[in-house]
Amino acid sequence: MLANFRITSALGAALIASAMVNVLVMTGPLYLLNVYDKVFASGAIETLLALSLIAACAYGALLRAEDLRIRILHSAPPIGGRLAALPSAPQLLDLPFLPLFLGVLWLIHPAIALTALGLGLFDFLFAWRRPLAPTRQAAVMRGLHQIGQSAVIGVGAALALQGTLSMGALFAAALLAGKLYAPLEALAAVLRGPDAAQPFAGNRLICEGYAPGPHPP
Repeated sequence: MLANFRITSALGAALIASAMVNVLVMTGPLYLLNVYDKVFASGAIETLLALSLIAACAYGALLRAEDLRIRILHSAPPIGGRLAALPSAPQLLDLPFLPLFLGVLWLIHPAIALTALGLGLFDFLFAWRRPLAPTRQAAVMRGLHQIGQSAVIGVGAALALQGTLSMGALFAAALLAGKLYAPLEALAAVLRGPDAAQPFAGNRLICEGYAPGPHPP
């Protein structure tokens, strides 16, 4: 009973910290959006200074939230220790918040959201079904990320030419779309392990420190 409570508490605290991280990580895209669409349009240096100050505070809070999440993962042994030992643990904790990014992309434009979702699913399937040597895998995934970002920019540029999307929204969408890849690739890495034939058991695999390859004794 106590062990289950500690598991629930550790995961709950880590998820709360992850929620803070995933909200604050939108600072960059929102800053870019407002600079392009408001500062450049108005030429108001005061607006730029105010936005920069807000962004600086938000980035500071983001760093604190990231540090808090890692400390939570390390501070609740054995569950926290095992979860922290998994290299992709923070990315796995970001999985529940992918709908948040897709929702923001949908608000920017549905075509952008659908493009990002399709590319993210392709990235996930490739990482899951086509395991490569680590160095080659990293190089291929970086290439897929660049292709995905270019595709989002291309779709956004077409919408901008039609007058349905601003330049600030275009670049903000490109940054937001890039946030989809790491959590999906982390999930693919878990599913690609020795027990990949078994259905993904969500937090159970995370809590048990499941990772591809042999476990330390």
